[in-house]
Amino acid sequence: MIEFRDVTFRYPGSDIDVLRNLSFRIPGKGVTAMMGANGSGKSTSALLMNGILTPASGVVEVDSVPTTEWNPQSDLRRLVGVVFQDPNLQFTSMTVEREIAFGLENAKIPFDLMRGSVEEFLGRFDLSGIRDQSPASLSGGEKQRVALASVAVSCPHYLVLDEATTLLSPRARRKLLADAIAEAGSRESALVLITQFPDEALLADHVVIIGNGAVVLQGGPEVLAASAAELIRLGVPVSLRDRLIADEY
Repeated sequence: MIEFRDVTFRYPGSDIDVLRNLSFRIPGKGVTAMMGANGSGKSTSALLMNGILTPASGVVEVDSVPTTEWNPQSDLRRLVGVVFQDPNLQFTSMTVEREIAFGLENAKIPFDLMRGSVEEFLGRFDLSGIRDQSPASLSGGEKQRVALASVAVSCPHYLVLDEATTLLSPRARRKLLADAIAEAGSRESALVLITQFPDEALLADHVVIIGNGAVVLQGGPEVLAASAAELIRLGVPVSLRDRLIADEY
């Protein structure tokens, strides 16, 4: 489980708290969706989950251990893998195959095991045919599948998609989500969808809505319809159907 307890955070040089006394839990398996308006603190929360950022106050725990106490931090980042909105920020290698192998090499995985894992994940994410291409030359959907595969190959228990589908076509979005959900389900691990799309949040077992740096709503995906008027007020995207229902009240 990932737990935020009274977490406050602000970026250096700023006098504004991005998060204020934020508290919520992410179960150790299943799908959790996080939604909120732009600037609400969703992406900051993702970076706090794997220790890239640390709270100014409060605590973020992963499997009952505060993120500040993981030593080495690389162990935490293999446990909590993050796929970002812009995959180009994650790429470090000249070919798709090398990109997927990169994290395993850093973890000093024996070559035979690494080779087998790379082959498996090239196939699992439909990347075998482009294994020798540069990630920079790929389409948006292909880039995100490479980014997802390069994170998933290390078998993180918590896979976080930080608005990773935002820049994709509807078809590429569906493919990436299906791959991510299947990956988490096959290992009974946890998938965290940080998203602006209500249809993605409806795929989740649990939904957390952040507004102004704090949790304002959480529960099953039904909260998206039951609280449509409140979500609109907070600037959280809702479906056209829910907007029409909210306008009736």
